[in-house]
Amino acid sequence: MQQYNGFLSVLFATIEFLLLANIFAYAERNKANKIAFGILTLLFGYQFFEALICAAGFKTPTVISFAFVDITFLPPLGLLLTTEFLNKKIKGMKYLFHPYAALALYFLFNGEGISNVHCTPFAVSYSYGYSYVYAFFYYTPIVATIYLLVSSKNKISKKKRNAYIALTSGFVITFVPFFIAFPFVRELHLYAESILCKMAFLLAIFLTFFILLNSYGAETSEEKNVLTPKI
Repeated sequence: MQQYNGFLSVLFATIEFLLLANIFAYAERNKANKIAFGILTLLFGYQFFEALICAAGFKTPTVISFAFVDITFLPPLGLLLTTEFLNKKIKGMKYLFHPYAALALYFLFNGEGISNVHCTPFAVSYSYGYSYVYAFFYYTPIVATIYLLVSSKNKISKKKRNAYIALTSGFVITFVPFFIAFPFVRELHLYAESILCKMAFLLAIFLTFFILLNSYGAETSEEKNVLTPKI
């Protein structure tokens, strides 16, 4: 089975790249969509780096560091997307990315501290210091995002309803089963980062629907610039 290590990463990276290409060609350029596009890019980026690590055999500190830097910004971007889409003004949001920038710098310059990298065809496990601190900062914005989305179900305008359903479904279906199973399934502790990003393939699909649904009638005409390259 070792020759198939990283298989799922290669498959998901390919599909997520196609999703990115699709919304790049057809979606509109409003702020929420830009943030969602950024999340999709990071999801693709992690699968790409994991494919390099496991399928291509690049288990170097540099590649592993880039993988961790990549996923570190996913939770705050999810929260930022939610507050933007819901038009929520939360005090202190301008400081949201500060601790994540610090964590990213830690991983960027401490790649050799990420050890015991073990690949399988479906996921990869890592060992590194301060894992509980990282878990706290990683999971807190995700829980906050789900809370904001679910608690806003009766405050969504009709024109945003379908996009809201796609966004909420993506976060709930992706993360709630993981949180429920986490205390009982040992493998989730060993492969947490990788499994979450595999489950986030579902989030990538829902985000694609969200972006497309949020591109027609959800924003003002001034914001409706198509996500296509300028020539």
